[in-house]
Amino acid sequence: KSQDSLAALDAAEKQGYDLFNLDYQRGVALFGLGKTTEAISALAISLSKNPPSPMRERIMSVKGQMELKAGNVDAAIQDFSAALQVAPKMADASLQLAMAYLAKRDYGKAVPIFTRLLAESENSPAYYGRAVANFGLNRKVDALSDIENAIRLDPNNPALGEWQTKIRAMP
Repeated sequence: KSQDSLAALDAAEKQGYDLFNLDYQRGVALFGLGKTTEAISALAISLSKNPPSPMRERIMSVKGQMELKAGNVDAAIQDFSAALQVAPKMADASLQLAMAYLAKRDYGKAVPIFTRLLAESENSPAYYGRAVANFGLNRKVDALSDIENAIRLDPNNPALGEWQTKIRAMP
């Protein structure tokens, strides 16, 4: 399916179509094929064409997710931060930014982002992320409370139970 999409995008480009969304769609298709580096480059080209808001922020966030998946944590943080400068209430970019800080083990930067997200909307991923951050900061009581809330909201997620066991074992 992604290969068919790339063929259609190439055909559109040959016909003179050159708007930002061609490169965005190409990036998404390339990512679907596991070509992460090429996908990131396509999204960078898309952004260079100055897409209108809110698509610009969406592309920044998607690029950040690809960077994070590729292990380019600092680049991901830059992308999520850029998206949030333009659209500060973009919840998925905020969540991904906090997760990127977890990947860097920068727990002190992650906690306030998760806390803000939870003030806006109670959700399991934010509780989970904050639990992991609090675990990293050796805050057992806070970590346990957060992981229990994550489990309450997503009781069928086995990874949450594993984290609960890990947190309970803290001194």
